[in-house]
Amino acid sequence: MVKLFRQHQLVTVRILYYIPDYRHILNEFLWQTHDIVPEIPRVHKFLNYWRAEIKTPISSIEVAYGNIGR
Repeated sequence: MVKLFRQHQLVTVRILYYIPDYRHILNEFLWQTHDIVPEIPRVHKFLNYWRAEIKTPISSIEVAYGNIGR
């Protein structure tokens, strides 16, 4: 059984979104932050803000974190 421990890690978020004036063109936004995994509350807060205030349609969201090389 795998146990998940809450810890701060570097989290990378990749968002593909449509440009407001050109709905057929995708743009990419990359963001890195330190957050508590696996819950990632800071990332959720950012995405909620994006949906409420930016109002640009999102095509996809990828979130990555983990211990590389261990």
